[in-house]
Amino acid sequence: MDELRNDIDESAVLTEHFILKRHRALKEIALFKDKIRIEEDHSYTNRRQALENEYQQTLIQLKELTRRYEDLEKLSQTNQTEINQMNDLYKKLEDELHDLILNNIRLECNLRTIGEKTLLTKAIYETEKSELGKTIETFFFLVPFF
Repeated sequence: MDELRNDIDESAVLTEHFILKRHRALKEIALFKDKIRIEEDHSYTNRRQALENEYQQTLIQLKELTRRYEDLEKLSQTNQTEINQMNDLYKKLEDELHDLILNNIRLECNLRTIGEKTLLTKAIYETEKSELGKTIETFFFLVPFF
């Protein structure tokens, strides 16, 4: 139990020592900050001014990069819209081409049908002409001339 009390006492002493050192370090940091703010040391002042200038330049560059990014984003959206329009146009043209091919096939079939009908009509006409010619010859043979 005594050992535990000793350990607790030592721990309390160490904790108190740490707290005191922490307070001292915080005071030193506060003094250092005040020293920089008051600008007693010109090297810190110059460094601070250089850092502020660099920060301002970085902000300007960031704004410029943001603007470029937004421009590229708009251009990308415009290009995507154009690509979508081109794809739609391509699909429409493909559909029209398909329709034209189907119409061409129908026309070819119709032309074949018309050609076949024409040949059939011509064959019938030739057959009837031939039969009429034979009938006329037979008729003239049978009928005497006066």
